[in-house]
Amino acid sequence: MRISALIIDDSRLMRRMLIRILRESRLAEFRFVEAATEADAMALFDPAGTNVVFVDAHMPNDNGIRAAGHLRAMVPHVPLVLVVSEAADGALLPSWDACLAKPFTVDGVRETLGPLFAEIARLRDSHPHAQPLPGVGGSNAPREEERPPT
Repeated sequence: MRISALIIDDSRLMRRMLIRILRESRLAEFRFVEAATEADAMALFDPAGTNVVFVDAHMPNDNGIRAAGHLRAMVPHVPLVLVVSEAADGALLPSWDACLAKPFTVDGVRETLGPLFAEIARLRDSHPHAQPLPGVGGSNAPREEERPPT
């Protein structure tokens, strides 16, 4: 299964770590778009091609939660994954589809995100003649090029 993921985090190192762990998890074949700020995220977000958004909750110069709220309002069906420094941070926000606590591990990512990606696959497989989810297989598959990281 192909997944196009937007990662919003002010730290390039954290974006790289999350990308590495997600690839190692083998939950999907990922295409990543990276954003360092809310403004970058809004400019790079592709409502027709983004399958999941990972948002750092605590960016020092921006508000990841606000950015995710704007994305949720634009496209309510796109899953949002909150990335936090402590697991308890995510418990306060009921509108998230999943919450990843740092530090990331491959097993932790599989355990946390496995059900979310299984649901995406189930929805796609239960409607084989329907239009595929944006960016997941079929004619709406994401382009192979990647936008440069910010």
